[in-house]
Amino acid sequence: MELVITATSPLNGQTLREADLLRKYRAVPLAVRHREDVVHERLHDIELRSGDVILAEVKTHYIATLKKLEREPDSPFAILTEQEGIAAFDRTRFTIVAAVIAAVVIGSSLDLVPGGVMMATLAATIIVVLTRCLTMKEVYEAIEWKVIFLMAGAFSLGAGMHNSGLDLRLAGGLVDLLGPWGPVAVMSGLYLFTSLLTELMSNTATAALVTPIAIGMAQQMDKSPVPFVMAVTFAASASFMTPIGYQTNAMVYGAGQYRYVDFLKVGAPLHLLFWVLATLLLPEFYPF
Repeated sequence: MELVITATSPLNGQTLREADLLRKYRAVPLAVRHREDVVHERLHDIELRSGDVILAEVKTHYIATLKKLEREPDSPFAILTEQEGIAAFDRTRFTIVAAVIAAVVIGSSLDLVPGGVMMATLAATIIVVLTRCLTMKEVYEAIEWKVIFLMAGAFSLGAGMHNSGLDLRLAGGLVDLLGPWGPVAVMSGLYLFTSLLTELMSNTATAALVTPIAIGMAQQMDKSPVPFVMAVTFAASASFMTPIGYQTNAMVYGAGQYRYVDFLKVGAPLHLLFWVLATLLLPEFYPF
């Protein structure tokens, strides 16, 4: 919560140590906007003045008390904003959810559930809803619909490439170029191509787009498609050189005040390291 010190507040002129917000109001101060400055350190030494804004963490069950206190004539502060609180710990729901997650992992690992991990996860979601650990609204809001539609579009594009024969043409071009050096070189080139493409597209779209090409390459070389598909899988998830290649890159881009070139400086060597490791290790774990 953000608490504004009022003009008639008894906290006016006191330091945070003297105000003792934790004992009196169950509030833990995190930062103070003091005039034009935002203070994060040595908070207890700050002398409060009217208009100062305290960012505080408050116990959920005590919020109603603070709102009631705010309405009194001699209220020590006014509530400026209130962020959505963290739900109180529910031991029963926690036990149910933990048991369901454990059942999904064990059932999928031991092939106890028909349909594998997908059916196990779907059944787990139904159980969590039926036991009222989640509401249907919460389940609906938790679904990343953008990802769903992106995957649908990417798979449609992949199907179009396969039906038109474009995947086999691209695969044939890569095989003709790298084929004389053997399947390892072809797989390595496929990894490099995929990893560069995923820097400009999402990893899901890249995987859906390149997987038909990988399978076509394996068919043309009369080799197992597994190492080629695994190369696509790893390469599509290894996006380090641009802030737009992966969601987490974009999340830290603004928050960390990074520049585009920062990703290139750190990501390019890491990109090359992963490429070398994939070239050496993938054939060992997934033989042709």
